[in-house]
Order: sequence, then structure tokens, then C-alpha cells
Amino acid sequence: MNVAVLVTLAPFIYGGAEKMADDLVFHLKKNGHKAKRYDTLWYGGRLRHFALSVLSSDMLRFDDVDLVIPIVPVNVGISHYNVVPWLLGQPKAIYDFFDTDVGFGQHGGEGRVIRNIVINGDTDALKSMRRVYTISPRVKELLKEYNGIDSEVLILPIELDGGFHCKEYGEYVMYHSRLLPQKRQHLAIEAMRYTKTPVRLLIAGEDNDTDYVKSMHDFVNTHSLSDKVDLVVGRFSDEQKIEWLASCLGGFYLGEDEDYWAIVTTEVMLSKKPVIAPLDTGATKYVVQDGITGFQPENSPEAIAEAMDGLYRDKEAAQRMGESADELIRSISPTWETVVRTLTGEENLF
Repeated sequence: MNVAVLVTLAPFIYGGAEKMADDLVFHLKKNGHKAKRYDTLWYGGRLRHFALSVLSSDMLRFDDVDLVIPIVPVNVGISHYNVVPWLLGQPKAIYDFFDTDVGFGQHGGEGRVIRNIVINGDTDALKSMRRVYTISPRVKELLKEYNGIDSEVLILPIELDGGFHCKEYGEYVMYHSRLLPQKRQHLAIEAMRYTKTPVRLLIAGEDNDTDYVKSMHDFVNTHSLSDKVDLVVGRFSDEQKIEWLASCLGGFYLGEDEDYWAIVTTEVMLSKKPVIAPLDTGATKYVVQDGITGFQPENSPEAIAEAMDGLYRDKEAAQRMGESADELIRSISPTWETVVRTLTGEENLF
């Protein structure tokens, strides 16, 4: 089967969506299919660019392809007889963040017109499809809430051969993610003012917002936290990431109201480490169970500091939660072969 996997292209950014698309293409090929990733127009957070990205997807043609798999809603309107979406979320500026300070509601009437066009277009396109899949229960809920669409959860598989392991429960809690306000690394840094144990913080990621990164450096310097916070800015190898995770005490996920619990969370759990994810992080609630696989504090620096101190003071509990986290994430994750067979329809033939 010839398969096209669609994802929007964000210049100079390689995140969860891009990795998901590449992994899917790899495993489609591994299971005997011809597959290729196609990058479509990225809207860049700008209202009119978003409209153009939707329109450009409508104009794409894949006449020599047997199956098209969009992983972002922007691409579901593509004209093809066999489209099977596997959606990782919805564009929040149009959907659930519309009336916030990062949503398109700030554009007034024009924003509302484009929102109606997009949501109605997504709904009509998805209604015409026989099968719609999402990568988390939260995305399933949002599709039902905003589009009235029933979908099936098909969780993103874990990397069993990724090399993740546990060496020790060390002195630092780690947060490895792109450095952006939405990922809220600043909450972890601010929490270091309130910790009462020698616990340290390691933040590592690519600079996707220079002003935000500068503000974090400034905060560390202003509050004399350089002996407690390591801020590693830039790309790092998979080997380095695995080594950091193997020796950390636990990990963070701090993204606000996320539709998926993030590859970051999964990698921490596969390293047998507990995850600190505040209550407002969204889909992390499906895997971060308070006191069982990690902590779900309030989203205040003080509460986050208390969670970090809790891990440091009781490393036996940290180990127990980390082992439970590893067990849970493995138990709910399908194999890539199952995902491929499901998306291609082969699973329904047996």
C-alpha cells in the first residue's frame, strides 16, 4: 500500500508531531508498505496564515496514493477517497484557547469568522470518514465536544528499543522539552526558590523563544539560583538524554492543558522515574496518578517545590512510583505493528 503521512511544517522546529510522523513512516515501511512524510503549510500562529494553511491542504492531490494519514486537523480536508486521521490534537488558538490571550478571539470578528469556517470544515470532513483515531482520551473528548465526532483512541506506541533505563535516583529533577512559554519551564525554575532540600533542577531544550530563554537566565541570576539550576540550551543527543534520565530523581511535564501526555512524559516513565505534572497540564492526568506514578501538585512554584522535596526526602517512594510509572505506560501502549495494521485497515481483515 502507498501511504502519505501529512504533518504541518514548522521551520527549524522538530517536536512531537514531526517525530510521530517520522516514526509512523518508518514503521509503515518496516511492515511492508511504501510510505512518505509530506509537510504542509504551517500557519505560524497567525490568523490569515492559518486560513491559507487550511486552503492549501484542500488543494493537495495524492492520486497515486492508497491511503492518506493526517496527524493534525489542518489536513483533514484533503480530497482523497481514503483518508484515515490519527490526530494528536487540535489547533488550540482556534479551538479551546480561542478566547484566551493566545487565541484568535483577540482578532474580533475576523477571528470568529475564520474559527467558524475551520471548525465547520473539520466537522464536515471528519463526518465523511469511516474511521477516525486519536492518540489520547483527551483528544477524543475534544473531537466530541467541538465537532460532535466519535473517534477511537489509538495511543502513540512507546519506543521499546529506545534504550531508556534506570541507573539511580539521583539529586536532580529533569525537564527536557522545547523552551517555550507554553511548556512553562519558568514554573520549575521559580520553584527552586522554595525548595528546602538540596534537590537540583536540570532544564534542557532547544531555544524556540529567545526572549523566554533570556527571562529564565535573568531569573536564575537575579535570585542567585545558579548553584541549584542547570539550564542547558540547545540540541542534545539521544544518548545524552537517556543518560540524564537514567540518573535523575524524577521528571517534569509542565505544558498547560495539553491534549496528550507528551513524549517527554513517556520517556521519563520508561526510565522508571516519577513525573511531576500539575493538575492543569491536561492529558497527563491519564498517566500521572498522584502518589502512584508521580505527583500532581497545584501549578504554583510553592506546590511544585514541595513535590520536588518529597521525591528527594523519600527516594524509596520515588523508586516505587517510577517503577509503577514504567509498568503503567507499557501496559497501555500498543505495538507499532498494531498501529500500522489498524490505520491501514489490515486489523479489520482478521
